[in-house]
Amino acid sequence: MGVTAVALAGVLGVLAAAPAEALPRLGVSQCLGTQTLTFDPPLTLTSRPTTIRFVEEFGTCLLGGVSSARGSGESTETTSAVAVTIPTAEATYHWNTGRGSTVHWARNVVAKVNGSIVVTAFGTVTDGLFRGALAQSVVVLPELDLTAALGEGVSRVSGLDTLTILR
Repeated sequence: MGVTAVALAGVLGVLAAAPAEALPRLGVSQCLGTQTLTFDPPLTLTSRPTTIRFVEEFGTCLLGGVSSARGSGESTETTSAVAVTIPTAEATYHWNTGRGSTVHWARNVVAKVNGSIVVTAFGTVTDGLFRGALAQSVVVLPELDLTAALGEGVSRVSGLDTLTILR
């Protein structure tokens, strides 16, 4: 079972245990797109403080009236190309409707799976559209080029991104 399915099963299990009259109205919405991470200074084999900026572009959203979005954020972490650390951060999302949301990504899990780096982030929508909803992002990135890390370093990586809002 995938990480997204496990997280959703856990939430649904908690809701199933609640009395019927206490059950909230559950809605699951998703956006599909890409995420690009940039590293300044570029990642090398040595851990050092690095500013990590991320930009998310979602061309397909199933979010009740929202059809696309763009998100961004940044954080500084001590990281390297060998042991990639993805920051917890605030992200700002701009929806095609002109509205926005702020998500506080409180926890990230980074795993290497079949030659990819899979980053699963968990957070809460703290402001704007969907305020109070739970959020999850799953990003699948290619493994970093260690040959490049030996030279000038890895300054950028992009991969597939799925944003889920549970409201």
